[in-house]
Amino acid sequence: MTGRNEKHVGPKRKKGGSKKVANQLIEGNTSSSVIDEMNYVNQHNSILQRIAEAMSQLEKKRKENRENELNLLVMGCIQNKNMLANLRTAEDLNDFAKVVDKKQNEIDTKIVELNRSDVI
Repeated sequence: MTGRNEKHVGPKRKKGGSKKVANQLIEGNTSSSVIDEMNYVNQHNSILQRIAEAMSQLEKKRKENRENELNLLVMGCIQNKNMLANLRTAEDLNDFAKVVDKKQNEIDTKIVELNRSDVI
């Protein structure tokens, strides 16, 4: 014996080594069915997200198409075409009235702007 002041020297530990060992143990104990299920859940969530985005885009396009359809109807009425017969429901009539009001406001705004620019 050399004395009481000697330190016990054991194997040196590397930082992060315990995490690596833990991850290896987890990976070793994880069955392929659990991994398959995790992949399935990820794919399922991804597909649901893509469907939600597509539904949102579809709704946006429907609104754009409806607005374009009503704008064409307004232009047809301005050109004295008998297009009002295409309005069959109360919703159609209300939407048409809104578009006409919007167009009238745009025209009024443009007239005011043109009058101001002529004054300057």
